[in-house]
Amino acid sequence: MPLLLASAEVEGLLTMEMTIQACEEAFRGLARGEAVNRPRTHTFLPTAEGAYLFKSMEGGVPSLGVYAMRLSSDHLTVESAGEVVRRVKRPTLPGNRYLGLILLFAIGDGSLIAILPDSYIARMRTGAKNGVGAKFLARANSRVLGLIGAGWQAGAQILAHLAVRPIEEVRVYSPTQERREKFAQEMTEKTGVTVRAVESGAEAVSGADIVAVATNSQEPALRAEWLEPGMHVSHIQSREMDPAVFERADLVVRRARTTSSMDFFPPALPDSHKAFLIKRHFSADREGEHDLLDILRGDFPGRTTDRQITVFGGSDEDGSIQGVLLAATAEAVYRRAIEKKIGREIPLEWFLEETSP
Repeated sequence: MPLLLASAEVEGLLTMEMTIQACEEAFRGLARGEAVNRPRTHTFLPTAEGAYLFKSMEGGVPSLGVYAMRLSSDHLTVESAGEVVRRVKRPTLPGNRYLGLILLFAIGDGSLIAILPDSYIARMRTGAKNGVGAKFLARANSRVLGLIGAGWQAGAQILAHLAVRPIEEVRVYSPTQERREKFAQEMTEKTGVTVRAVESGAEAVSGADIVAVATNSQEPALRAEWLEPGMHVSHIQSREMDPAVFERADLVVRRARTTSSMDFFPPALPDSHKAFLIKRHFSADREGEHDLLDILRGDFPGRTTDRQITVFGGSDEDGSIQGVLLAATAEAVYRRAIEKKIGREIPLEWFLEETSP
């Protein structure tokens, strides 16, 4: 019977170490040519405040025996804070909450095996994919993490890099002093590692071994002139990066080379909204650019010297692999929930049909 889990249950089950292991298996499945991904799609409708967004993505990992689909239903606004323009997701459901689900299916017989809330899984997956990148590209002796961003996703970036490298100090910057200081205190208490709030992005990056960018800014938050030899850089969205970062790097490794995400707009949605509602990206392809799958297949060595500046993520968006990483992570949550007898089963018969359309 399908297993139904609540958000708090998922958070209690899923660790970053589990997520990194799951995501690495998904990457390896892609490298073997076995796993598959349906690129993320965004469908927008106009509202008085901004736009309604229905987002979906899918992926399957045969080695884990699962296929998953993620669905989310959101309201967006475009807001300015000084010179910074942000796309903001608004909680419009009872209790100021959001709605997002992952449907997990068994490949063997096609049955629905779990319905999971998506937020915590997506957060951990977003951190873990960059953790996998750092595992294969960052210097083994990396001890200082420079972090730009102090939001929901930024904490997962710390957890992921702590899981793969001996990080001893984190320096964090975000534009709001109160927010970055509160974040630093909370993450210090959570991890036992010193997390220190600093006054600028340049200060966060200076002397760091690894630089992680995790913001919702629509403008670049990391500048190429801040980079130093030997650094490893990761990001969530390419819009966070000065395009010159990719030119400054000695090695740019994409997550995977597959079709990017797709955006759909009705004619009634103002053009002025579209530029900020989509997660914009730019093209900065470089001759000879590789992806993580090349490294996992043994076709490319990755970092070869301690002075190389490496970037994981490339200049494209990664909507093309999110579904498969979610499938692997959701499977890990489901398996652990079964082991620990957590969650509630619902009748599979509720979802079965006697006819096929």
